[in-house]
Amino acid sequence: MEPASADQLVPELTQWNLGKGISLADWIYIVGRADHALGFQALLWPRLVEFEGYVFREEVDADRLRGWEASGATRSQIETAMNALFLDAAFPNDDTDGPLKEQQIVSMATIMCDILWVKLSAEFPTRAFSVFLMEGEDFGVSFCQS
Repeated sequence: MEPASADQLVPELTQWNLGKGISLADWIYIVGRADHALGFQALLWPRLVEFEGYVFREEVDADRLRGWEASGATRSQIETAMNALFLDAAFPNDDTDGPLKEQQIVSMATIMCDILWVKLSAEFPTRAFSVFLMEGEDFGVSFCQS
């Protein structure tokens, strides 16, 4: 299946410029907010930390980590769980209809995987990572060392 176009994902784009449309970048430049851009930066380019050989998003919850270790989970399973960013319930105040919102979230998650892989590769060039979409009820993005 071919990825949706910007016009399909953001139908408002076609309403600009007397119906000729506008690019996604121009649209966000005009209607976007700096505080939202900073928030998206935290999602798209997260702060990464190395802790005891693991690589995690942001700060490490040591108690949660110890719980996962005590459960017998592998290091990859632990990193996957602790780095999971669930998107199935993202943007609860967005009133976009269900199917379009789902398409938007899948598109965003796919791009997030690409961005995250680039960031991990740049910050940890001697390590190999798997970055992936999590399907199903807990839809989202995660990563682990491979």
